[in-house]
Amino acid sequence: MESQKRASAHTPAPGQAGHDALSEMERHIDDLPLLPQVLVKILQLNPSQEDYFEQFETLATEDPGFAVRIVALANSAASAPVTPIETISSALTRLGAGSVANFVASLSEIGRAS
Repeated sequence: MESQKRASAHTPAPGQAGHDALSEMERHIDDLPLLPQVLVKILQLNPSQEDYFEQFETLATEDPGFAVRIVALANSAASAPVTPIETISSALTRLGAGSVANFVASLSEIGRAS
């Protein structure tokens, strides 16, 4: 009986494992490098194009550091999601094209300053 209690104490609730991994990545987000070539390609996208999110998601998956930053932004207090955002697609939907474009522009400026 004691071993069952210990096992259940360490078994995450459904969806909790993904949330824990996301939280761990967010704690180390500044350590993740950004790939400049991905930022350049994303900056060249037109947010008013119908397939903007699809193109953005394809490019974002090429740079894990960038992808984590987008998901973290969607989970920030400013966005205040009821349930954690865990995918790039959900993050893009939550944030909207304008916010995402502004975020990418700010990342590119930070990259130039360093």
